[in-house]
Order: sequence, then structure tokens, then C-alpha cells
Amino acid sequence: MLQAIKSAAAAFCAACMISGILIRLMPQGSARRCINAIAGLYILVTLLSAVPVFAAELPQLQQPAVTAQPGQATSFSDRVLAQSEEQLAQHYQTELAVPQVELVLAQDKTGTYVQEIVLVTETALSEQEKEQLTRRLQQELQPVRIQFKTKDSIENEER
Repeated sequence: MLQAIKSAAAAFCAACMISGILIRLMPQGSARRCINAIAGLYILVTLLSAVPVFAAELPQLQQPAVTAQPGQATSFSDRVLAQSEEQLAQHYQTELAVPQVELVLAQDKTGTYVQEIVLVTETALSEQEKEQLTRRLQQELQPVRIQFKTKDSIENEER
């Protein structure tokens, strides 16, 4: 869907710029009005061609389904936050090729931020690997805290 929006915006911008340039080059009169009409039609056709893509993607934009814990009401923003945590965790799990990523988002008056990231790996990482991952995550997400754990350490904690 984002690609369709980008394409429609690019076509719109291109049509506006081209019509603006041509209008400046053309003398007053019917030629100028014709260029405006053609540019307007081009923009309209481009936007209408993007509508089926938007319509096809619309069912995917559903309200997040997060179940509330007993006695705890969840607001829409809580559900969006939980779904965002899940999607970001899945993205970085794939991107970093680690078995598990736990991510905690938080909100304050200024917006949403990453409170904590826990990367769970099969084996312990070297200090250099930890530094590289920390640098990357700090650059991309600016988390408050990053932890590295192994599957074995989590299993030991559960016992």
C-alpha cells in the first residue's frame, strides 16, 4: 500500500511541476488552459488507478486484537501499542536472525519510545557482537535499555 501511495504522490508531483513549467513557457490563452486541463486529468487518472490498490489493502488495516487481562480495560492506544511491540519484535527477530526479541514500548507526553529490548540468542554473544547490535539498535530505535540473554539463561530463570 505504501508503494501505491508513493507512486500516486510522485505522479501528482510530476504532473504539477510539468504543468507549472509549461504554463510559464506558454502565452496566455487557450493553450495554457489546455495544459491545466490535461495535467488535472492526468492527476485524476493516476489517483483513480491507485484506488483499487487502497481498497484491496483496506481489510488488512483492522483494529488490533489484544485481549485484556482480567480486571484491566484496554484502550485503543494500548492495543495499538501492543500490536506495534509485536510487529517490531518480529521484524527485528528476522532482521537480526535471533530466536527471540522481546520489546517494550512506552508512552509519555512527548510520544512513544522503546523502553526495553531483550535479545535472546542460542549462545552467548561476544562483546564485539553486543557492541555492534547495541550501536545499531541505539541508532534505529533509541531504546532506554538493551539486554542480551541466552535461551539457557531464560530456562534457568524459570526454574
